[in-house]
Amino acid sequence: MFVKYLIFFILAFESANLCAFFSDYMYDSKIMGMGLSGSAYESVFSFKYNPALAGAVRDPSVAISHSGSHFSASSNEKIRTISFDAVVPSRIKIWNMSYSLDYSSVYGEEYDQRVISLGAASWHLRDFGEESLDGGINLKSLSLKGPNGISESKMAADIGAVFRLRDYQIGFSILNFNAPTFSQSKAKAAKTMKFSLAKIREDYSLCADLSKRDFPDNNYTISAGAERFFRLYEGGVILAYAGLGAGDNKTFASFGGGYKKMSYEIAYSFSLPLNGAMSIANSVSFSFRFGSNDEETEYQKLISMEMKYRRDLMTSLDRSEGERVRLQKELHQMREEIERLYEIIKKEKGKISELEESRKKLSDIVKRHNQSQEELRLLEEKRRQERLKQIEENYQLDWKNYIKMKNSNASKAALKGYVQKIISQYQGLGVDISEAALEMQ
Repeated sequence: MFVKYLIFFILAFESANLCAFFSDYMYDSKIMGMGLSGSAYESVFSFKYNPALAGAVRDPSVAISHSGSHFSASSNEKIRTISFDAVVPSRIKIWNMSYSLDYSSVYGEEYDQRVISLGAASWHLRDFGEESLDGGINLKSLSLKGPNGISESKMAADIGAVFRLRDYQIGFSILNFNAPTFSQSKAKAAKTMKFSLAKIREDYSLCADLSKRDFPDNNYTISAGAERFFRLYEGGVILAYAGLGAGDNKTFASFGGGYKKMSYEIAYSFSLPLNGAMSIANSVSFSFRFGSNDEETEYQKLISMEMKYRRDLMTSLDRSEGERVRLQKELHQMREEIERLYEIIKKEKGKISELEESRKKLSDIVKRHNQSQEELRLLEEKRRQERLKQIEENYQLDWKNYIKMKNSNASKAALKGYVQKIISQYQGLGVDISEAALEMQ
């Protein structure tokens, strides 16, 4: 008997680790069709993923949905979900509030999960011009039923906030904030943190989510989705969804569509896994809004849309005017800078012309200098040749005089003295005095 119960608890523990309990399932067709990226997107079902989003529902609304799948964003598990949701807005003193009610059942192969949630969210809790900040909370009763009579209940809470900008919404939420653990099954409600960004326009919406779950393992999912509106002539709207999710445990693509008219909306979507075994997830949902079933509301929306378009146009024109003034100022500054650069270039051109003229003058001076040096060299050479010629003539004259003295029978002492004088006078002057040298011998 002990072994039987031990095996049962081991199998229960293993199955608990393979499944995600009370996680961010794809309850709604719109959320599934947009790839589970609804933590900043405003719809009746969105408060399940971010409690603060219930504040945007300003008319009493109810919704019901059914989905079936062989996988979730965090694990492979065959589940079927049924959800009933209601949001009721009210006004307390100067605060606008919305109260939410959720009843969801998730049927698995071994475990069934049930959630009963009561929540509250603000609407424009803090305004900052065209921007606002809101918060919300969901108090939940979590019930888990499993094999062999397992039945447990725990309390949990979701908290969230949304910051609404002019064209974007930023959301942050923590689901199952206290992450309760079920003692009999060893299961744990998955604590999920979500950070999201959404851009919501009159004819389309874009969303992106980052989710982190701590059960069955610390896994992440990055998802993105888009919604497109096609308005019909009779006043209805056709909706189209597409989304993609990529995570540690599962990657999937989603598509869907719907129809909205006056106060009701019906939608269908399906999701296909991109890894693991091939299967398909389906979801169909229906929502109804009370108190706005007349056409006047639609006309008011059209008028408000037109006024918003006009405001956007005026803002765009103001921005364009400011941009035009800024560009004119930049052009004026650029024109002044161009003129200044032209002046600098003109001055530099003048300096270049002066430099070129100086270079030419220097070249002429160097050329004349070289010519003068050559002329001086030639003149010196001519003077040297003339001087040498004069010395040779003087030597020849003195040598003739010596020959005359010798022929006139002059004394030997006089002849020797005269020869010595000739040698000493002309020696080293470039004159050939070899005759005098021989005579001296």
